[in-house]
Amino acid sequence: MENTSSVGCAFAGCKRKEDLTSDTMPSPKKPRLVFTDLQRRTLQAIFKETKRPSKEMQVTIARQLGLEPTTVGNFFMNARRRSMDKWKDDDAPSTELDAQCDGHDLDRVPSLDSAESEEDHDDADDHLL
Repeated sequence: MENTSSVGCAFAGCKRKEDLTSDTMPSPKKPRLVFTDLQRRTLQAIFKETKRPSKEMQVTIARQLGLEPTTVGNFFMNARRRSMDKWKDDDAPSTELDAQCDGHDLDRVPSLDSAESEEDHDDADDHLL
């Protein structure tokens, strides 16, 4: 059996952390792309009609707008995620409603399944007639 200096490495292609960073400096990050107003409005209009366009359609959109096909694909993926997040937020209780309810005794609000029936309430009001 061969004795290697990297004991935990099962494959011959493994390199130590120090070896990976010694010769090459990472290239600087690409600047973040900001869509032009026309690109953004066009992509949003297409998204309203087609949530998941085909690869061919994405390539066509990219050519028309002067973007990379991967950028267009990422836009639609992010837009679908955002629309799902918005949908989930719509189901969550409103913080405005929560603020309005603070300080009020909600235990005194009659519930639909309370022991008293509507007939009981009607009888109590008969003396008003």
